[in-house]
Amino acid sequence: MEDSGKIYNAILVSGALNSGMSVVTDLLKECDSYFNLDPQDESRDDGKGALKFYLIQHPDGIMNMESVLVDNWTDINPDYAIRRFQKLVEVLGRPHSKLFRLGGDFNSKLSSQFVKLSNEYIDNLIDYTHQSHNIFRRMELNWINNLFQKFKNRIGLSKGYESLTTHISCPGDSFIPITRKYFNDLFSHIAEGKNIDHMVLLVPGAISFHPQRCMNYFHSAKCIIVNRDPRDMYLSARESTYLPRDLDHFIKWYKLMRVKSQKNEECENNILRIQYEDMVFNYEHSINRIFSFLSIDQSSHSFPRKYFDPDSSKKRIGKWKKYDRKNEIEKISHDLKEYLYNENELS
Repeated sequence: MEDSGKIYNAILVSGALNSGMSVVTDLLKECDSYFNLDPQDESRDDGKGALKFYLIQHPDGIMNMESVLVDNWTDINPDYAIRRFQKLVEVLGRPHSKLFRLGGDFNSKLSSQFVKLSNEYIDNLIDYTHQSHNIFRRMELNWINNLFQKFKNRIGLSKGYESLTTHISCPGDSFIPITRKYFNDLFSHIAEGKNIDHMVLLVPGAISFHPQRCMNYFHSAKCIIVNRDPRDMYLSARESTYLPRDLDHFIKWYKLMRVKSQKNEECENNILRIQYEDMVFNYEHSINRIFSFLSIDQSSHSFPRKYFDPDSSKKRIGKWKKYDRKNEIEKISHDLKEYLYNENELS
């Protein structure tokens, strides 16, 4: 199942939400042969507007499918995982409407072949499909359809529920090569007509916690994890709808994110951990670390500071100093002291 065509390198950029991951994706936009899966042309280092590649870490995504189809296989669960992934692909592929329905618009932003290739990927994972049902499938029906099926069964028109399609899948060791081919084929369509060798993916969360597992889905991959001072992240949390706003809950959340993202000696050679604040205050040193890690020649940095300008990002650092609830900052400084950025760098 290995792809015999051009192999694209995946650069997986991760970190907790609001950690400033986009400083890396914006930097790599400035380099030749690096393609950022982000439709925005503006420089953003807050992650807003960036295209997050949820195919991997979404609860219905590839990590979950591998867990169900390979690691924890049963006779029933693969059908649910496959149908949920198909629904995820449908949502990510369709246009987004502010008034009616959520959509990722991947078919427009990435490739017109996104849904087609994703469905082919699923077909390659399915061993066979048949008409059957179990009690759990029946629970998915609304009460009208359930009553109708029971009525048909009662009067002998049918055995009932034959219309429920069940997918049987047990890919075993072939899951990884099938998945690698899927991503490489998708990258090939995205790169068509462009001078691209590397695909930069913004993948919040999952890569930080399971780097080796996520990198294994690609023929070739490296990971960059971005961390940020919890005091500034707390202020971001208070303005967000997806991070804990309660102080105690935030502290527990932040500590859990960092503990779960501790170094993994197995694959650490392919992981670079950087500090958001260093990208701003120690710009030259930080980009040299990234370029060395990715083997980027300085001459390939064709558009320096076009998308990531450290000077414009300074205003996002040290905002906690002006926060009027000093007791909350003091508690974060005490409970998360091992994660604070060096005070001297914030002068």
